[in-house]
Amino acid sequence: MKQVRQIKKNVFHIFKFIYEIDKSTFYTLGIAVVLSGLITLPSLFLPKLIIDEFVLGRNYRNVIEYALLYAGLTLTLNISEQVIMSKLEKQTKTLEYEGIIRLFKKIADMDYYLLQKADTMDGFAKATKCVMAQNFYLLMNSLVRFFASIWLLAVVTGTLIFLDARILLIVGVVIVINACTNSRGNKLRYQANNELWPLDRRMTWFMRFAGDLKYAKDVRSNSAQDFLFSKYRKLSQDFYHLQNKIIDSDRNVKLINYVLTSVQELLIYLLLGFNIIVTKIFTVGDFSVVFNAMNVFKSGCSGIIDGIVEISNRGEYFKQYLEFINTPSVFRAGEQKKYSIGQEDDFAVEFRNVSYRYPNQEEDALHNVNVTIRSKEKISIVGENGAGKTTFIKLLLRLYDPTEGAIYLNGRDIREIDYDDYCRIFSAVFQDYNLFALTLRENLTLGNKEITDEKIKEAAHKIGFMHFIDAAPKQLDTLLYSDYDKEGIDLSGGEAQKLAILRSLLRQSSVVILDEPTAALDPQAEYNVYKMIDECAGNKLMVYISHRLASCRFCDRILLFAEGRIAEEGTHKSLMATDSMYKSLFNLQAQYYIDEEKSGLG
Repeated sequence: MKQVRQIKKNVFHIFKFIYEIDKSTFYTLGIAVVLSGLITLPSLFLPKLIIDEFVLGRNYRNVIEYALLYAGLTLTLNISEQVIMSKLEKQTKTLEYEGIIRLFKKIADMDYYLLQKADTMDGFAKATKCVMAQNFYLLMNSLVRFFASIWLLAVVTGTLIFLDARILLIVGVVIVINACTNSRGNKLRYQANNELWPLDRRMTWFMRFAGDLKYAKDVRSNSAQDFLFSKYRKLSQDFYHLQNKIIDSDRNVKLINYVLTSVQELLIYLLLGFNIIVTKIFTVGDFSVVFNAMNVFKSGCSGIIDGIVEISNRGEYFKQYLEFINTPSVFRAGEQKKYSIGQEDDFAVEFRNVSYRYPNQEEDALHNVNVTIRSKEKISIVGENGAGKTTFIKLLLRLYDPTEGAIYLNGRDIREIDYDDYCRIFSAVFQDYNLFALTLRENLTLGNKEITDEKIKEAAHKIGFMHFIDAAPKQLDTLLYSDYDKEGIDLSGGEAQKLAILRSLLRQSSVVILDEPTAALDPQAEYNVYKMIDECAGNKLMVYISHRLASCRFCDRILLFAEGRIAEEGTHKSLMATDSMYKSLFNLQAQYYIDEEKSGLG
């Protein structure tokens, strides 16, 4: 009963999904169910009439009429079914396309913290399986066969009972046993497939190391090939062990089916021979009806059983798909109010007793932080690795929510502000920024039509990037990266960083965050970039995060993080006037560059 309820639930969700996207698919599906059953009926009854005319030597004209009727009905129904199934396939492609679009939108818009969970990525893999590789089309075919088998089975069952109920008993027993073995085999397959998902995802992840330029240098410089290969081999052994279990199970199920089918056919032949030769209650035409009905009965039962299995299994994938795309957003939960800030508006972002602890960690990455940053300020955030700088920025951007305390925008808890409105306030360039295999223009605008070519060129001149655009083969229409298009160009580290910074400055935001975007530049180039950014930033609140302290001199305030806290706060001048941690770091870096120059390495 539990499985029946689950099937009903799965079918309901499938039909609801279809109805929301394209109501006409329902009508096509209904017609396909009717035709799928009707197409079998001519071959069930009409051959009996033709065979009896042959055997009993009746009117040949009747044979012609029956043969023409049989051929005409068969041809008409087959053509009709082909047309309607072709239409259904096209409509199913539309459903698959819409399913993929919704999946793409969900994964692109999902709460950031969820993307760091293994369960989320496993769920994404399963949801992808539902709408890719024709799984949705196969599910639709299963629905057609399932519902067509139900009404066709009722017709055939009545026919077999009318002819000889013992035949129905023999066929029924065999089908029930086969159904049990098939069900057990399919259950094992489904369980094994669920174990295969994480293995497959991990194998794909390791495979990326072999050809992804992002990892190629690290792999080769650390001679990590054998280590990674051994990890991949272990995963692949587990993967193929599970696949072998599925193959062995399928083999055993088929062997049982073969044995039972042979026994069934032996008993049916003996029973029919007795009815035709001994009792003479059957004609040879009845013999054909029985065998055709028996085959249809088996096919109908298989259709229902396979339909139950397919709807259960593929329906489970579909259920997982729906669960994934309906994953609730924590950051969009509750009553959120629309809130917009213009680039000239005054505002303040306040951290009140904010702490954050990463999952499965024993200590806070950020602890009891209290600070306010205001519009039009230039803030420099410095500190050693692991001091809490990037965590602070991720909380500011609301990629995470604090585990303790709260963040306020103009006195309002940011969790009460419309999430998308809040995000539009910021633009950011991270150290691990990404550019896209698109044109220069598309990389800079990301679809924002308000960013014109004139605005791009004006900002590019200010940041010193215009010479690169002018030198590009097709200027702003030049494609990036040759791994997807042979006409694409590759960028140096410095060029890519300038492009990412330019994109951030072009965005209509009130706050620009630069999280170590100049890490690949030398100190002088970094200073020049910061100076140019400072000149073209206008009244935007600028937040600089860096190990090096080049940005600090032209910032209004410096926040020095240490051990997850703000250890020091002030201007460059005020901090250098005291015996501060900042002063020590600054002098240490300054001495390093002096020594480097003296040694001739600068």
